[in-house]
Amino acid sequence: MPTVTNLTQKQVDKIQIDEALIYIDYGTAKERKLAPTRGGGEFTATRTIRDIEFDGRVGKTAGMQVDEGSEAVLKVNTLCCSQENLALALPGCRVTGTGDGAVIKNPKAGVIPAGPGNSAYCENITAFAKLLDGTYKKITIYNPMNEGNLGIKAVQKSENELALEIYAHQTISDLNGDLYQIEEVSSADAEAALSSLTVGELVLSPAFNSGTLDYTAATTNASDKITAAPTAGAATVAIKNGSTTVNNGAAASWSSGENTVTVTVTNGSNTRVYTVVVTKS
Repeated sequence: MPTVTNLTQKQVDKIQIDEALIYIDYGTAKERKLAPTRGGGEFTATRTIRDIEFDGRVGKTAGMQVDEGSEAVLKVNTLCCSQENLALALPGCRVTGTGDGAVIKNPKAGVIPAGPGNSAYCENITAFAKLLDGTYKKITIYNPMNEGNLGIKAVQKSENELALEIYAHQTISDLNGDLYQIEEVSSADAEAALSSLTVGELVLSPAFNSGTLDYTAATTNASDKITAAPTAGAATVAIKNGSTTVNNGAAASWSSGENTVTVTVTNGSNTRVYTVVVTKS
């Protein structure tokens, strides 16, 4: 049997190593990292192919097969049993309250909600798998929802693992839409991110952090200058105060009450949106 005696540099560079980083709603205002995980993540894409049978056929025949559809699923185990993760595991569940004070009750039987504002489906779940050359395979599944069961186990000298089996879905308005996308990117979460964000001399709450997307600030000023610096040199930044475009480094004018500033960072196909709610008194 022949043996491999030489490898190309590319064959070495593209070896996948380490566990995956998993994000919920990556690149949106709701983005959060699913952590800590155990066992990494497992992505599977399957197709249903039907052979057209005909007289004289002796085996599979090219051009005589029908692709009847695809499925995509991401399986991941997390040790974090926060209320938001339990709600993720129970799509369509009834939730009252917010944060750790939320109360979760079983979903009602019937059609799982998919409409704006109350959808049981996320916008996306994105996994970054590191390669030996330092780049990442970015795997995104769209309209994902957990279709596995919820299990909570209390065992001495062991940790509960919240097992998620998350399927991609198409929508009724786009039955031929994308289920998933696989691409190669140079960075996992700094690809479309800010290294700094200032709104005049205002104090952001919480203090700015590249991975934190939502902030508040208060002012009595008529306007303040907004400056945003992307982490990656190739990234672009678009700033809006409500529906009004604001040039990077220019001043935004405030109305009394709440003013919503969005800062969208784009680098290739990666997008991340930062939001600052500025309240003028």
